[in-house]
Amino acid sequence: MWSISGGGIVWQHPQLGMPSKMDGQLRPPFEQLSALLLLDRLARFRSQPASLLDIGCGTGHLLRLALRFFPGTPMIGVDPAPWLLPEAAANARHARFLHGMPHALPLPPACVDVATCRQRVPSDRWELDLDEARRVLAPGGLLGLAGVATPSPGHLVAYGFAVADTQFLPATADEPGISVVIARTVGYPPRSVL
Repeated sequence: MWSISGGGIVWQHPQLGMPSKMDGQLRPPFEQLSALLLLDRLARFRSQPASLLDIGCGTGHLLRLALRFFPGTPMIGVDPAPWLLPEAAANARHARFLHGMPHALPLPPACVDVATCRQRVPSDRWELDLDEARRVLAPGGLLGLAGVATPSPGHLVAYGFAVADTQFLPATADEPGISVVIARTVGYPPRSVL
């Protein structure tokens, strides 16, 4: 993904076409890089998901990039901030956007093949409710998480997930480190989902 060209660092990714020169930056900003890392890891497990849900979609940045990785995949973004949804719809016209809370997603059970969530600010608890993510994911569905810290594998197992892949990109002076986890639903949903 990284290469040195002409004395400068160039960000390259096969899904994004021509590489872009970073104006004095060592890497893209968190918003872009966390989305690219997460989508790249997910594409290794699901080349064409049946559907993709971005929980906490914000302004739709991840779903706009997801179209390049998964063309033709139906996509939904859910965010608790209704004022962000018009901008999200403008940024990712191919997706549908819904107002909803991470602990009460406005979707039926087992309706999503892949769900994503990113979190930049470290906190004691992710905005994502793992019970709720498990509820909307279809059997064998994938959950992709990216942030400055992600739930531990043991924590994910307690909610009916098996960790399939992890990646960590260290922090720089300007940007935080990024942890990516891909987990697959396994077995029966937790009791709270039944």
